[in-house]
Amino acid sequence: TSCFFSEINAALLKDSDNLPLRLLFIAKDITLQLNYQEALKRKNDELEEALLEKDRFFSIIAHDLKSPFNGFLGLTHLMAEKISVLSPDQIGKMADVLKNSAGNLYQLLDNLLEWSRAKQGLVKANLMPADIVFMTKEVVAIHLTQAKNKSIDLVLNLPDESFAMADAHMFKTIIRNIISNAIKFTPAGGKIEISIDMSASYEESLSLSVKDTGLGIPEENIADLFSLNSQFRRKGTEQEPSTGLGLILCKEFAEKQGGSISVTSQVGTGSTFTLT
Repeated sequence: TSCFFSEINAALLKDSDNLPLRLLFIAKDITLQLNYQEALKRKNDELEEALLEKDRFFSIIAHDLKSPFNGFLGLTHLMAEKISVLSPDQIGKMADVLKNSAGNLYQLLDNLLEWSRAKQGLVKANLMPADIVFMTKEVVAIHLTQAKNKSIDLVLNLPDESFAMADAHMFKTIIRNIISNAIKFTPAGGKIEISIDMSASYEESLSLSVKDTGLGIPEENIADLFSLNSQFRRKGTEQEPSTGLGLILCKEFAEKQGGSISVTSQVGTGSTFTLT
């Protein structure tokens, strides 16, 4: 069934003695007009959202990318100027700071480029049967040093293999960001547990969870985690920078693969991010 909208005007016709003769109704189909107005409103909303995202994007470039580079350049300048009077131990500590800083900068830049390409429609999901366990272990291996530096225990509760239809690059990007965030917001001596829900029906879906013993997220801020225009931003337990762009990218990549990402959290206890 279909419906239409109309605009109706009525007029009272009178005879020569000014007595009521008949009512005249004129109906005009305004369905196309209303559809056009609704489409125009949607476009305006999309444009407004795009402008807000653009502003946030440039804010990240101007502040969140520029500030770490300033620190990075300042430290390298200090090393170049004082190399002759610095002890090997001091040089080692500076090199370690530079390494961590370079890693954070690379991940931020990578997320910016990925998000930019996704927004331009240049990223398409190439779904293939993929071993989720193997790819997860590849990503974990990259973060072992980062976790070790904070004395965080990375625990894998995974089967030998587990296959799902996924885009390998998108999946690794999601897991990389989730694990990196877990390390960032978990205090030294904490624990991060990565597991696959073995009770799930593998014919329908597969769920992989990353559970940490970190700071936790206030309930009122959970909904803002996947919004670029949210003001909920905070640094890690050791002042690691964070833009929130990684989680937005995670959500977009999860949905492009026909999946979803969710989070449960309690302040002071930790968070669990689940990719389905």
